[in-house]
Amino acid sequence: MPEGERDEVREIYRNKGFSGEELERVVALITADRQRWIETMLTEEYGLPKQSRSAWLAAYSTFGAFLLCGSVPLVPFLFGISDAFILATVLTGIVFFIIGSLKSRWSTASWWSSGLVTLAIGTCAAFLAYLVGVLLKGVAP
Repeated sequence: MPEGERDEVREIYRNKGFSGEELERVVALITADRQRWIETMLTEEYGLPKQSRSAWLAAYSTFGAFLLCGSVPLVPFLFGISDAFILATVLTGIVFFIIGSLKSRWSTASWWSSGLVTLAIGTCAAFLAYLVGVLLKGVAP
């Protein structure tokens, strides 16, 4: 439905401050070239990058982040801190919030909203993992 897609391009650029004749000229230029039109829709509407990054770089980055962030809850136990469980829980919550806040750089959500959503999801996942551990503790010989 090309006309509906043109309206979406028009809305995107209207939100960027274009109006009137200037807006119509931008829409006409973008929609005149099919490839440019598709790239515009992918980057502006769906937030996809113009270039995809290396799969190896993504793998190393993910592994490094997993090691760094995954080690945070272990630190209080490694140093024998009293009330290690409570400190590990608080530190893990802080890490979840920071990850969510950083994630907002690639989304349309505000940093604090993204941080809170990631904290909520992480808290639910941690609670479920803890619950499974408690339930399986009674099953083990």
